[in-house]
Amino acid sequence: MGRTCNWRNISITLIVFPLLLFFSHRRYDVGVNRYETALFIALLPFYVVAFGLYHFMVLAVNKRLAASEGIPHSLFWRGWNRVRDDYKRLYPRRSLYQLSLACALTVAAIALAFVALIVWEYTHGLP
Repeated sequence: MGRTCNWRNISITLIVFPLLLFFSHRRYDVGVNRYETALFIALLPFYVVAFGLYHFMVLAVNKRLAASEGIPHSLFWRGWNRVRDDYKRLYPRRSLYQLSLACALTVAAIALAFVALIVWEYTHGLP
């Protein structure tokens, strides 16, 4: 039995997750200020690029591996390390892994800035 890629789950995740983040505040009738909106808008392109590059690397590695050794597309730490090692071994001159890592770290930094902004607003009594 051959390997199949379930692209439906990937596209649903790319569409639904950011929408849930953006519209989840509407249930509580809490507005998002311009700084939070700017951080969210800055986060989206880096998130999409990091997510897409990770799955592109998994596809590239899985093409060169035997069917029984394929890497699943799920995002888990052990899998990320295996993708990194196999991708660098199979494609030593490409810098795609470094680009995806830089995007992922940028997403983490923006998320921390978002948390810091919310904490700062809360401690200073801002709406």
